[in-house]
Amino acid sequence: LSNGQTFSTHNDTLTFDEPNGSYNYTIGTDNKDYSPAEYSGSFTVNGTSVSKSVIFNLVTYEVMFQESGLPAGTFWYVNINNGQSFSGTGTTITFNEPNGTYSYAVGTENKEYKSSNPSGIFTVNGEGFNVSLTFSLITFKVTFSETGLHSGTLWYLNLSNGQSFSSDSKTISFLEPNGSYSY
Repeated sequence: LSNGQTFSTHNDTLTFDEPNGSYNYTIGTDNKDYSPAEYSGSFTVNGTSVSKSVIFNLVTYEVMFQESGLPAGTFWYVNINNGQSFSGTGTTITFNEPNGTYSYAVGTENKEYKSSNPSGIFTVNGEGFNVSLTFSLITFKVTFSETGLHSGTLWYLNLSNGQSFSSDSKTISFLEPNGSYSY
């Protein structure tokens, strides 16, 4: 109180007596996972009891998942072990969590892409937390094998998408995503 008095309780109600007058007060708690909705206020005692309500809210911190590699507008999601799920089509998904340790799983509806870290753990401890993800196109090994050329003869493979490969061995191998290609 503004008159220098301090009161505390472990209960839902705190009661004390004061003479008539106007008082300013501040509210706090030793449990830093919670904070009062209003830190301060005032009241006036004028021959009758005064009742004030205090609301404590769980303190949360911003958690940001930031992706790179997905085509613009691609739907992706973050699932948290506490049952929450967040999704979006931009490069960031942001939400708030209280202090704690959380496991997550990420993915996208576009199954041609995978995340470099599709699952993991993060800890919120008194400040925000950022998780960076890189999605990459899933590719598969394609191999062309030749027969009939003399050993060490250079041969070429040109794809309709502009890629060119050459080899002086019996095979040419490269990675490509799902799709149809002419050669």
